[in-house]
Amino acid sequence: MKILAFFLLSFSLGLGAPGDAFVKQGQRFYETKDYDEAKSYYQKACDMGNMLGCSGIGMLYENGFGVERDYKKAKQYFDFACKNHDSFGCFQTRLLEIGPKAEKYYQALCDEDEDGIGCQRLADLYYKELGVNKNLQNAAFYYQRACALLVPEACFNLAIMYERGQGKLKKNLEIALAYFYLARNYFEKECQEGQESSCKILHSINMVQD
Repeated sequence: MKILAFFLLSFSLGLGAPGDAFVKQGQRFYETKDYDEAKSYYQKACDMGNMLGCSGIGMLYENGFGVERDYKKAKQYFDFACKNHDSFGCFQTRLLEIGPKAEKYYQALCDEDEDGIGCQRLADLYYKELGVNKNLQNAAFYYQRACALLVPEACFNLAIMYERGQGKLKKNLEIALAYFYLARNYFEKECQEGQESSCKILHSINMVQD
């Protein structure tokens, strides 16, 4: 269905923009499973500013067609296409932010790159049941990893989980309070570095404490 949707979308645009001929040629090779040639033509289209070509490359990386499967590279191409008003790229970007594909994408960021935000968002998927099965134990594990990588939101969420005794974490108000203060310190540091969103959160935390 995804491949069909991509083809229907591209042909619906009329093949009149720069690089459309390369996209069309890339599709022909895609259909015959000559993915190396498909990538070559998609790349030519993408280099000319044709976002369908960029999305085509993203699709190859997402599925591991002719290249090693790489969700991070796939999302980079989809994000780029989406930011340049390609609806298929936006659709694919969304799929890589919530659900099973997002789980694999954030898993790669967390485990391979030790990316704290990737760990936090993976934990959010499990905690908030965002397209994957709710798993509080996994949520706690990845919040701990994210907190260790200095992500304040993860520390704050750990404080809540310890306060409630969630995810097989034994209810412990002292540990909860320790994570709360750690989160506040990280928010304060980010605020001092000019991150406005962290300043707003810090202000809310201080108002509650007062």
